[in-house]
Amino acid sequence: MSSCPLNTVPLPATLTNELFSFQHPEGAVSVRARHYAPEGEKTSINCSVTDEAFTGWFDSSGRKITSDSSQRIHVREDGSLNYLEISKVNRTDRGTYECRGKTNKEPVLLLVECMSCHQVNTLPLIKRS
Repeated sequence: MSSCPLNTVPLPATLTNELFSFQHPEGAVSVRARHYAPEGEKTSINCSVTDEAFTGWFDSSGRKITSDSSQRIHVREDGSLNYLEISKVNRTDRGTYECRGKTNKEPVLLLVECMSCHQVNTLPLIKRS
């Protein structure tokens, strides 16, 4: 029986993320379909918005994520790239986030790798006399 909770996934050896890009006459939003992040680590998901204004990253409840870098989950802009940054990823961070431009938007599914699932339990050695 696995010790991994149902809301986490083991990280695959190789990732084949599809790049979603929605091309609209007024602009485009491009983001990976899936993003894997190890529990307890920092992760960054980038989104490219071209030919239209970036309006923000939004969580699964539709709330806009702040650009305040003192927050554990925040947005950082760098030219046409807009990063969703999460420090110390935890299981509750899993879910769908959305990168939005003025006209277009694209979702990304964040999957959290359960680090404790990969720990091997060993028994202490007993020294016999």
